[in-house]
Amino acid sequence: MYNPAVTVHNGRLWMVARHEGRNRTGAWTTCPDHSLATTRACPVPTLRMVSFVVRCQLDASLRPITPLEGLDYDLHWDHVGKTAHDRQLGPEDPRVFAWGAEQYVAVNGPPLRPLASSRTIRNMKIQKIFPAVGEPVDLDLGAGMERYEKNWAPIQADPASPRRRFLFARNVEPHQIVGCDAAGKCLEAAASSQAAFFAAWKRLWQLRALHLGTNAIKLRSSNKYAAILHGILASSSRTYLNFVYVFEAAPPWQIVGVGAEPLQLPLGSVGSGFAFTTNLAWVGDKIVVSYCVKDRTSSFFIANATTLLSNLQAV
Repeated sequence: MYNPAVTVHNGRLWMVARHEGRNRTGAWTTCPDHSLATTRACPVPTLRMVSFVVRCQLDASLRPITPLEGLDYDLHWDHVGKTAHDRQLGPEDPRVFAWGAEQYVAVNGPPLRPLASSRTIRNMKIQKIFPAVGEPVDLDLGAGMERYEKNWAPIQADPASPRRRFLFARNVEPHQIVGCDAAGKCLEAAASSQAAFFAAWKRLWQLRALHLGTNAIKLRSSNKYAAILHGILASSSRTYLNFVYVFEAAPPWQIVGVGAEPLQLPLGSVGSGFAFTTNLAWVGDKIVVSYCVKDRTSSFFIANATTLLSNLQAV
């Protein structure tokens, strides 16, 4: 269980995380159906992995106090086996966000329905988790979608939209913002670029790629948002450097600051391996940073905003 997120609902702390099932010893015989509590004969015995999103309540020390509850998710077994990507099913990388009085989780996985881009084999989707669990909805950006659509960062409900729409950051550079309605229809809302800065910054840290990481949270001291991205080292595809970044809270939502140094995340008993930040949340006047180590832990650290943003450099 990993990729955790902390959220507050009705005054109570909750953890939302990814539950992963693998089979390293042989063929699968039974598989989960719509939930972790129901099973069926596996249509594909060579299945690599199945994931679900789970949740539980936490105490003030961020320790679980209720049993894990799995969120129902239709794996669409009738589609399994037609393409290679079907060997890895279910929702991955949950990020929690509030949309008015409701809370949702953004995940990625194989499309649940045909998309405008037939080449897309993994896309983003949203699922309501509070006050009641809803059905997952594919986010469809149209024919320009990439083969793998992952790591969209939830930002906020769109204040300028005449209809109900939510904003996500899709890329770091250019910083592309897309707006999606509750039915999953998405359109680009804005894009801004600091190509020269990020090219030099990637060379400095010897990064081969930049990806979005956490959701964004509104800073209480300024009209800006903060989030965490990760860079992948050129020398190792399994080594991530996690950097805080800040962007404007109005169109075009331009990135204005990036951490001068990566976050030093405690690795705990795992000891070594990559650390990946997954979610940010205000809890009182502190920020809870959720992360995992080597896809094995659900870990947290608590910081104040001043400390978290202490080494920002202007973009």
